Amino acid sequence: MAHSPIIRGTPDPLDPQEEPILENLLNLRDKLLNLRENSSLSYIRSQDVIPLYDQVVEQVNLLNEIRTEKRQEQNRVDRVLDDCFQMISLQFLSTGQNSEAPAVYAATSTIKRLLDHLVEAAFYGPQDLESGLHTLDRIDDVVRKGRDTYSPHVLTLLEARVQTCRKILSQLQRAIADISPQLLPIYEKLISILRSVSAANTRHHFPTGEVKSFQRQLKEIELFLKEGKVFGTVVEARIETSVKDGRMEGSFRQGKVDGLVKEGPMEFILRDLKIELRVVDGGVEGVIREGKIEGIFRDEVEDDNRELPENSGQDLVESLLQRCLLWVEIVLERRGKIDDRFKSTYEKLRKIRNELDHKTLLKNWALRETDLYSYQRELDRVDESRVDGNFFDADGNPADLFTQRTLLYLIRRSYAYIYQLIISSEPVSEALLPVYNQLQTLRKCFNEVKKSGGVSSRRELYPYTMKLHSIDNMRVDGKFTVGRDVPEGQATLSDLLNECYEQMRELTLAAEGWNGNAESGE
Repeated sequence: MAHSPIIRGTPDPLDPQEEPILENLLNLRDKLLNLRENSSLSYIRSQDVIPLYDQVVEQVNLLNEIRTEKRQEQNRVDRVLDDCFQMISLQFLSTGQNSEAPAVYAATSTIKRLLDHLVEAAFYGPQDLESGLHTLDRIDDVVRKGRDTYSPHVLTLLEARVQTCRKILSQLQRAIADISPQLLPIYEKLISILRSVSAANTRHHFPTGEVKSFQRQLKEIELFLKEGKVFGTVVEARIETSVKDGRMEGSFRQGKVDGLVKEGPMEFILRDLKIELRVVDGGVEGVIREGKIEGIFRDEVEDDNRELPENSGQDLVESLLQRCLLWVEIVLERRGKIDDRFKSTYEKLRKIRNELDHKTLLKNWALRETDLYSYQRELDRVDESRVDGNFFDADGNPADLFTQRTLLYLIRRSYAYIYQLIISSEPVSEALLPVYNQLQTLRKCFNEVKKSGGVSSRRELYPYTMKLHSIDNMRVDGKFTVGRDVPEGQATLSDLLNECYEQMRELTLAAEGWNGNAESGE
């Protein structure tokens, strides 16, 4: 069983009155684990979860009565209570009750963990914070709607966790708020490179060429920051040609540059071009198919000896650049080879990361939300075993910088996958996921048929029609049932079914119109 990790500074309860509560919570945690792991249950039902939830809330009420004078105390009771709420939350998601207050507890835990890591890492972009803000807004809405249904103690707990997350988010936002619009794209590019290098570093076969490519990009950014030079690849470019003194000349008129770009006047040269020429209305046009661009941005008043102005956030960007340059150098030197003392931890984390990555690709087909509990607790064990941010071997010796950053990358990436899986969980019971997946596939098929120009006859729609009718015929009195149960998610499935019928109707009408036009010779 994936119980809570042992955390330094989390003692057993000192108050004898809390000991029976701890015992009851341990028993409830075991029941919740058994419910998750019970092979005789093909799916978790809401009627199996609600009684256990009510019993946990009863223990919360007793604990609050005891702690009237010590609200901030934290001991093993709180940790086991967190386990219980974590599992209940994931089980609510498994039953399709995503909009119920207990279901959002797991999201608050994961957001808090990710935010703590962003604070520690000290590099992130606005897009890293936007998703958390959006999720917290949704959680606030769920909590507000649950006031008449759920225990005020649970709602107060959720509100406190949201407030804590919002406070950290505000601190993170302030830290990057002063980065100028001109430097922000560079800062985000550096973050992307740093993470890409870390990802490449954990592959089974070390991709030397790819990492060296990132190193070249960093050198180009360094040149840009020092001299204003910019590099990139020309895409969607067009040139205007003319003939002068018997020679063809071309001017770069329009196009896009894929790479580090900045608005403003620029002097540039084009290199390694492949140009396609064609005659249009008696003139010659040229289209650049491939090419590279190198240039220097200029002010409106040109001054070859000008210095780049001080940009807000320049120190932060340059500090991140130096961190990236050092990291890529270390990665190229180590080539993915982890210190043997931490090899088992590395392999464990890499396996977790890979399995979670696989689940994000096959989310609706391979995921049981309750499985995330085991992953999260395994990650917690490793993450919370650190001392002052670093990992230590059995003899108390610290990990080197390469090992520390590699292990932290795997932990953070895995937490990010868990967060992504939680917030993308569909409001459909896992019992109905096979039906939901089939309807999703049908909808995608209809969309692809539309994109390809539709069908020329109704006969081409027969396979889709038969499948859609077979799914519709599974309903009993308008409901999708499993045995005598009516699992959550009926409205979602009905909407999806109706959407498929509407798409099929549109395709059928288009096919009949096509046939009518063909018969009339139009």
